[in-house]
Amino acid sequence: MTTLDGKIPGLPLNTPDERLLFYTEVMLANIPSIISDLGSAKNTFLSISEKRRNEMKQKSALLQSISRTYGNLNACRRQVQEKSKQLEECEAELAAASPPKFVSAAEAQQMTQEQRQKQNVVVLQEEELRRVRKVDDRLHVLAEDLATQTKLASTLESEIHTLTGESQNESETLRKAHQECEAVRNRWRAAVRETQVLNLTMEEEDSRETIQQEAADAYRQILEDCRQQENDLITTCIQVARRELEELQAEIVDKKDKNEVELAAFQIAQREMQGEVEVLKDDIQFYKQHQKELERLAKLQQLEEKQANSLKKLMWSTFSMSSPSNAAASVPALKPQQEEELARDHPIVMRLCASIFKMEQNRQTIAAFISQVTDPSKNNEVKHAVEQIEDVLDSSIVLNEDALNDAV
Repeated sequence: MTTLDGKIPGLPLNTPDERLLFYTEVMLANIPSIISDLGSAKNTFLSISEKRRNEMKQKSALLQSISRTYGNLNACRRQVQEKSKQLEECEAELAAASPPKFVSAAEAQQMTQEQRQKQNVVVLQEEELRRVRKVDDRLHVLAEDLATQTKLASTLESEIHTLTGESQNESETLRKAHQECEAVRNRWRAAVRETQVLNLTMEEEDSRETIQQEAADAYRQILEDCRQQENDLITTCIQVARRELEELQAEIVDKKDKNEVELAAFQIAQREMQGEVEVLKDDIQFYKQHQKELERLAKLQQLEEKQANSLKKLMWSTFSMSSPSNAAASVPALKPQQEEELARDHPIVMRLCASIFKMEQNRQTIAAFISQVTDPSKNNEVKHAVEQIEDVLDSSIVLNEDALNDAV
């Protein structure tokens, strides 16, 4: 009993060669029983063949007797037909003759005395009467022969029906026997074919074992070669990967050192820029104070000029009981040198304030870029931050009205 995948439960038959060897051993073990079965089948076939030959002879003899009987029956039928024709001829002669009764003169006289007037009587002479009586006798004889032939024909027909039934039964028996004979012959042929296959399998067993051994040796050699080639390939791939890994590590270390150097340089530059910014802030604070002082002095000068040149201011000072000299004393007048300094330094101070404001914005931007670098070992982040800082440092400072207003 085998499973769906062709394996026999309870036996480690995992390959087609092992299953073939197992089937061969089973067939070799069953050779004596197969040979005995073939002998018994042969004897049975021979006995059945002898019995069937005897039955065939009997059937042939029976068929021959049936044929002869059928020929006799046909001959009897032909005779009956001939007698029927003769009877018909006689009946025709009788029909052609007068239907009255033929009697002699003495019989006619006697019938007249007996007063049988209803029957038609024909009085004939003795010679004619003998001829008529002879025809009647002949007619009776033919009628009796016809009845006898009819009975014989009926008997023969019943016998023919009986023989036909027996022939059909024998034919059916013969057909069944022929079928059994064919079945036995087919089994015998199958057994012969199995024997031939078994002999062929036994002859090929040695060559199969040799081929299997050679195939197993070749398979093991191929496996060894494949393992060796695989090991060589893996070793080569590992060496190449190691070299590439070392090159990548060296490149990463170089980039990391370079980025660290650039980052340190940028940090130093940022610190220097912060120092400069602080100095500029101080200068801006000073200039802002100076600017406010100058603006205050300019406003005082303008106020003084307005007070000096305005009649209303004069009248107002008159009504307010204050003199123009007191008002002028409260606000000191600008000297010509101070006015020149104010006219000359005011635009420069404004531009310097705007430049310092822009530099402060750039410093905050650079500080934001540096704070975005969370891990200095990440080359992409460091490289991106360095590129952004370079773009900010390379950009020129543009001063316009908006920048000046923002600085003020």
